[in-house]
Amino acid sequence: MNIFKVNRLGILVTAAIITVILIIRQLGLLETTEDRIYDGYFQLRGPQAPPENIAIIGIDDESIGKLGRWPWPRHLHAQLLDHLAQAKAVAFDLTVNTADAPEEDLAFANAIKKQKGVVLAAHFSYSPQDGDMVQTLRLPVKDLLAVTRSLGFVNTPTEKDNVVRRAQAVITHNQKLLPSLPLAAVMAYEGIPFKELDFQPEKGARAGFLTIPQLQNTMPLINFWGPARTFPTYSYEKVLHGEIPPEAFKDKIVFVGAVSPVFKDEVNNPYSRGNMILQGNLPVPGVEIHANAAASFQLGQYVYRAPAAVNILLITVTGVLAYLLTGRRKALQGFGFLFLFAVITVTASYWFWNSQHLWIDLGALLITLFFTYLGTTVVNFVLTEREKRNIQGLFGRYVNPQVVNLLLDNPHMVELGGKRCEVTVMFSDIRGFTAYSEGKQPEEVVKRLNEYFSEMTACVFKYDGTLDKYLGDGLMAVFGAPIETADHAQKAVDAAREMHQRLQDLNAQWTARGEHTFDIGIGLNSGFVLSGNIGSKERTEFTVIGETVNLASRLESLNKQYHSRIILSENTFRHLKQAGELPSDLSELGEVPVRGLQQPVKIYTLTKMNE
Repeated sequence: MNIFKVNRLGILVTAAIITVILIIRQLGLLETTEDRIYDGYFQLRGPQAPPENIAIIGIDDESIGKLGRWPWPRHLHAQLLDHLAQAKAVAFDLTVNTADAPEEDLAFANAIKKQKGVVLAAHFSYSPQDGDMVQTLRLPVKDLLAVTRSLGFVNTPTEKDNVVRRAQAVITHNQKLLPSLPLAAVMAYEGIPFKELDFQPEKGARAGFLTIPQLQNTMPLINFWGPARTFPTYSYEKVLHGEIPPEAFKDKIVFVGAVSPVFKDEVNNPYSRGNMILQGNLPVPGVEIHANAAASFQLGQYVYRAPAAVNILLITVTGVLAYLLTGRRKALQGFGFLFLFAVITVTASYWFWNSQHLWIDLGALLITLFFTYLGTTVVNFVLTEREKRNIQGLFGRYVNPQVVNLLLDNPHMVELGGKRCEVTVMFSDIRGFTAYSEGKQPEEVVKRLNEYFSEMTACVFKYDGTLDKYLGDGLMAVFGAPIETADHAQKAVDAAREMHQRLQDLNAQWTARGEHTFDIGIGLNSGFVLSGNIGSKERTEFTVIGETVNLASRLESLNKQYHSRIILSENTFRHLKQAGELPSDLSELGEVPVRGLQQPVKIYTLTKMNE
């Protein structure tokens, strides 16, 4: 069967499915599914070793237990900076927008002066005012702001499902650019001055050699390295008390922030969604989100969402291929192709994500695959049932029940359109039927014909012949169509012999009843014909046409001339000879001219049937 055979209904259903999925995607109804698949890519890949030049100093439960309740006096941060003198950049993910004791702020300010790469945190707060949300930038206290060389906002955008997947690198506030804390930290590490920071909504942010893309006005997707504690994290109090050597932070970006659940500064990243307790992936501290973002900014490693046009094209192509591969197939076979196609699609999608950092809408593709398969399966069922009804209607009267069942189980074996094939055609006619029917009641004649045709038709069916039509007191049969068989000539001869034998049995019964007997003449010819459904819009019938049919009819009429009961053409003789099945009683009658043919035709008979 041709896998690319199409039908209008299947095409319409597939087109409708693709259109509906594209509309659903455009409305954003598949985003949750796509997000979950995107997160699954990270979990499938597993954690990766983070860059060695980024570390975290965490304010953990142990530090709170030893240093006291939060907030701590700021001279502790000053002491911490003394231990981080070898770090190239230190970013504090801590809000210092309220004043501490003057001596505390002074100590911290003096430490910041000595350390060139210190980045302090700012954050935006939002409050309702006159029905609108007012954004307010909360900066460090003046004494600290005056000495810091760099500043970065710490607000972290989350998706609708409260998962962080993106990082906002720059924000415009009061017509001024403000980098995020991770970008400011990387700029401090690389020695990039603030004046080199630029941002264009269509292209993204640029700072020195750093480029942070922004496609389709969306923030870049972070290439997360793993769940919580993937980046090396040191306890604040252990660093403060010298338990961690200063060399551990040499030439690194160090983020200082809360890692204790007490601060409730935890979010989910792709590694930590799902059943976090069972998976062992707890929410990620905000400071580690900043570390991941800084690593992406510095290395230029982002994940890019495929443009909408690309996803639309892929959905369309997937639907068309799914239809071509599963359409016109049995459900189980189609499911096998569906499964293989789905495996290839998932594998390719993951490869693009992992190797090329390109995120394709896999959810939409799989939904397209499934519903196209479901739609084509329903279409196949409808078409198959309709095809079976057509076959039953076309062939139920012409072939034996076994052949009908074979055609119903294998509808591809018959072409319902025109088809050229090699067959053996049989014509049979009752001798002297006109004389017999004269003076008899129509009911009696019809009853005798029905009795006769029942036996003759049974002989045709027994040898897999197709009853083409009844012709008054004769019949036309075909061997080798609609199901092609190589031994059609032999089956036609066998059927003819049995028709003769059954007629003798009928004649014996009729003689015993004192009724008139019949005699028949049969003509057989083998060759190529055009087979198919022929007729009008109102009614069509399966038949065969061509010179092969015409010659078989003329051979049947020659039986009167040769006083025989069967005449075979040279073509039928050749088929029997090639098969090595020449009847022992086959006898040549000679050559006869046939109207419409230039050369005379050599004909044969079976002598035993003429006895």
